[in-house]
Amino acid sequence: MLVPIQFHVLSFEGPDAYARAGGIATRVSELAQALAEANLATHLWFIGDPDLPGHETRGRLHLHRRDVAAARA
Repeated sequence: MLVPIQFHVLSFEGPDAYARAGGIATRVSELAQALAEANLATHLWFIGDPDLPGHETRGRLHLHRRDVAAARA
């Protein structure tokens, strides 16, 4: 029996303009997108824009945003 593989990527930075403090955001976002485009269920968890939804799905890519206040709790 095959078990479906999921990738979970954790980062302080992500694809939101709000979440781009340095260069890692580009690499993390590109990695997550490449995995999703390879038809793999991919979840990217990051500190994101608090004005955007906490969860967003883009095909096989699931974006999980946490705001800074929630991350400190």
